[in-house]
Amino acid sequence: EWCPDTTFQEQIVIDAVAYLRMSTDDQTTSIEIQKRELLRKFGSKYKIIAWYIDEGKSGSHSVEKRVEFLRLLEDAEKKLFKVVICYDRSRFTRLDSIDSALAKKILRDNRIRLDTVIEGEVDWTTSNGRIVDSLLTEGQHEYSTKLAKRVCDGKRTSFDKGIPGQVTPYG
Repeated sequence: EWCPDTTFQEQIVIDAVAYLRMSTDDQTTSIEIQKRELLRKFGSKYKIIAWYIDEGKSGSHSVEKRVEFLRLLEDAEKKLFKVVICYDRSRFTRLDSIDSALAKKILRDNRIRLDTVIEGEVDWTTSNGRIVDSLLTEGQHEYSTKLAKRVCDGKRTSFDKGIPGQVTPYG
C-alpha cells in the first residue's frame, strides 16, 4: 500500500521585513540584540527580504527623523511584503494611539501584519485586537513620557549639584 512521505512538507515562507530601532547607544535592546532575537524567533517562519534600521531615533516623537520607518511605510503602500517584524511594539512606535494610527492604517489597508518577538502578532482587523493594541500603545507612550521626565529631572539635579551633564571634550 502506498503511503505519502510525511517527512517532506513544502513550507510556505511569507515575505517579511524587519524594523529595528533604538533611541540611544546604551540601550539594552541594541540593534544586534534585536536582530539576533528576530532571526531566532522568525528565521524559519518568514523570509526576511529587507531590514529597516533607525539608530538613535526616538519612537515617542514625530516620525520625520525616522527615515527608515518612513521608507518602510512607503514600501508597505507598494505591497512589497506581507509582515513587519519587530522586537516589541515599542520598537515600532511609542507614539500615543492617535499619533501612531496613520502608520497602522497604512499597514492594515495593505493587509500587512505586525509580528513581534515579545507580544506576538498584532491584530488590527478586529475590534478586540484594536482595543488591546490601543491599551498597549497607550501604556508604551505613558512609559516613554514618564521616562523622559525622570531623565530631565536627573539632568537638572546633576546640573544643580555642579555635575556636568555631558562628557567634557578633550583639548
